[in-house]
Amino acid sequence: MPAPVAIPGVKLGLGNIVVLFTLERFGTRSGFAVMAVKVLASALLFGNPQVLAFSAGGGLLSWAVMAAALRSGAFSTIAVSVLGGLSHNLGQLAVVALILTPQVAIASTPVLAVAGLVTGAVIGVITRAVLAALPEEVVHG
Repeated sequence: MPAPVAIPGVKLGLGNIVVLFTLERFGTRSGFAVMAVKVLASALLFGNPQVLAFSAGGGLLSWAVMAAALRSGAFSTIAVSVLGGLSHNLGQLAVVALILTPQVAIASTPVLAVAGLVTGAVIGVITRAVLAALPEEVVHG
């Protein structure tokens, strides 16, 4: 779902609810698998090889940061999601710098940092509500 901003790459990222939920309930391997499927599906449905590269860079870094934050036990679901949103955009910017130019990445950084913070918080709130609504006993049935 694109955000109402004229900067490429800014979107709400509702698919990250499933990634974060999976990381929380099923662990890093399952979370990685869901992230990989999300990246591939996004590229197939909405893009081209560049979109795949941007999505993969963001998805991999976001997954790694969220997995490490969860493993540490020091962060709430919302904080983990914010870290994921920020790191996703950082990963995308790194790929932009490699594929396009560092100037494009630098110019996009402030807006993508704010977007990662805001969308990460929104996704975190939603994921926390889903986790509360689906106790582990229901999920593991």
